[in-house]
Amino acid sequence: MNNKVAVFLTIVLAMLVSCSPEDEPQNIITAEIAYVHKNGFAVSTGECINPDEEYAIAITAKFSKKRGSDKPVAVRYTLNGVEHVMTFEQDGTQLLGVELINGVNQAQIVGTDYKAQVSFFSHDDFELVR
Repeated sequence: MNNKVAVFLTIVLAMLVSCSPEDEPQNIITAEIAYVHKNGFAVSTGECINPDEEYAIAITAKFSKKRGSDKPVAVRYTLNGVEHVMTFEQDGTQLLGVELINGVNQAQIVGTDYKAQVSFFSHDDFELVR
């Protein structure tokens, strides 16, 4: 009986020791999501959107645990209601080109209050009369 208890305790102890802190999930401690120009410069509040210019989503993330390059972290976000994933191998900012839709464009990091919004209203139906 003592042998069975000893074997059981050895197995439980081995399982506890094999779970290192590096195996814990990575939590974002600071983050930001924003609409930017393709070159990374922020889209200013009240700025006119040029339909011929390229825009992007910028996600900045800093994580609570340091990790090696072999453990990338996926950050889920929505863009106009469609979920996407951006993978980070280290703290920092990444850009992803987006095509703005006519109307309100919304982005959010899933499970957080980090949000961004930009409005774009096309005037394709107008004609210049001289």
